[in-house]
Amino acid sequence: MSNEPWITFTGGATGTGNGAVNYTVAKNTDTARVGAISVGGQIVTITQASSVVPILAVPSELGDLGSAVIGFVSAAFNRDGLTDYAVATADGAISVFLALSPGSFSTPVKYSFGASVPLIAADVNADGYPDLVFGVGVSLNNRDGTFAPPTYLQLSPSAPYYHGLTVGDFYQNGEIDIAAIGVGLFADNATLNLFNNDGTGHFTAEPSLLLNNQAEEIITTDINNDGYPDLVTQQQHLHSTGISVLLNQKNGSFVVQPELSIDAVTLAASDLNGDGYPDLVIYNTDTGMPNISVLLGNGDGTFGPLTTYTLPSGANGTPIIMDVDGDGKPDVVVPTDNTISFLRNLGKGALELREFDVTNSSPTTIAAADLNDDGKLDILANAGPTQPTQTAYWLYTNQTKQVCGFSVTPNNILLPIAGATTEQLQVKASKTCTWRAVSKSPWISIQSGGTGKGSGTVTVAITANSATTGRVATLTVAGLPLVITQPGN
Repeated sequence: MSNEPWITFTGGATGTGNGAVNYTVAKNTDTARVGAISVGGQIVTITQASSVVPILAVPSELGDLGSAVIGFVSAAFNRDGLTDYAVATADGAISVFLALSPGSFSTPVKYSFGASVPLIAADVNADGYPDLVFGVGVSLNNRDGTFAPPTYLQLSPSAPYYHGLTVGDFYQNGEIDIAAIGVGLFADNATLNLFNNDGTGHFTAEPSLLLNNQAEEIITTDINNDGYPDLVTQQQHLHSTGISVLLNQKNGSFVVQPELSIDAVTLAASDLNGDGYPDLVIYNTDTGMPNISVLLGNGDGTFGPLTTYTLPSGANGTPIIMDVDGDGKPDVVVPTDNTISFLRNLGKGALELREFDVTNSSPTTIAAADLNDDGKLDILANAGPTQPTQTAYWLYTNQTKQVCGFSVTPNNILLPIAGATTEQLQVKASKTCTWRAVSKSPWISIQSGGTGKGSGTVTVAITANSATTGRVATLTVAGLPLVITQPGN
């Protein structure tokens, strides 16, 4: 049996004993797709490649700051509607480029902050302007795209050397907090340092937490789907590496879960299969070959089995998550020895390895940024070790045909109460793609975000249920059905 319109049985749809089943697959004129057929009670998954070829333009040198590039970040720093960017270099400087027009930038303003990666843009004082968070320092935006002298945050005295940084609203109070890893002199005694934001960009250090061995990388994501951001760390042992999940206790404290014995060099998080739960993307070498592995999240702090995709050559840096073709599904891009590898998201958590045909080899740091404001994410990359000028950095313009696909999270809502409430839905799409949110239910109304272009937020208002029985309704958001279930009173 097939419920997919592009898969048709041509023979053997029924039978007894041994036999053969024949089917045809229609030509794919869009992005890659995954379907399933049922044969003898068993599910067979069929994956069809995309007809959309990913294309990056031959890279152009964007600049040379006289020191090796170690990090990028993009944001509308002066809120003029154009995309600006900042570059962190090995000499401890941050250079900020403000856009004059799409893809054209002013002479950079250089700040000697003693910065280190990651370089993060986040509005820590809630004034609507992105600030800079780096190393363990914070520089507030002067509301014009220039930045004030930084405030430096002190790590635990027992582990005073910075080793990793992330941000998140860990208390769910609307403020951006900071979590950083500190280590001892010999990269031991790894400690989690949490800095609580008072809402004005001033931070207070919370009691530190001892982590597993030599934690080296840290990211933020809501692993158990309780609305509070959790943390994931990658750590180094004597002969192996591993991953630990730190679950947020909803009060700014974290509990370290049993370590996952996975060889992990770097990691990232995103919802790859569209079920509303974050998944982990890991670069590792545990099979003797460089590969990207995916752990699909179950939404309760645990994960499904590991799925591995072998890379053509070793990776030089952290994978990034970006929607290359605008289909609403996050793809994985990895800087590798000889090229930039692209793992296209086929949906349902499956990836398809492709390679961009590029000439600048072996970048170690890449970032996604729509610098020319054409609705397609481009790639910033530093010069690889094989380049003659290793202080230069490059722009790969995305020329991939954009396909309007959408993802909506959460993909269903189970309300805990019968009373009136509001819920928010997040739509992800390319900047050029338009969508609508429609409710035909008398007890659900679209409060805001009824139409949109690109990614956006839909707010729905739900009236109280006075009946003793529960009720169910279906919304349509960006063409996708979303079920809301409300209990009885």
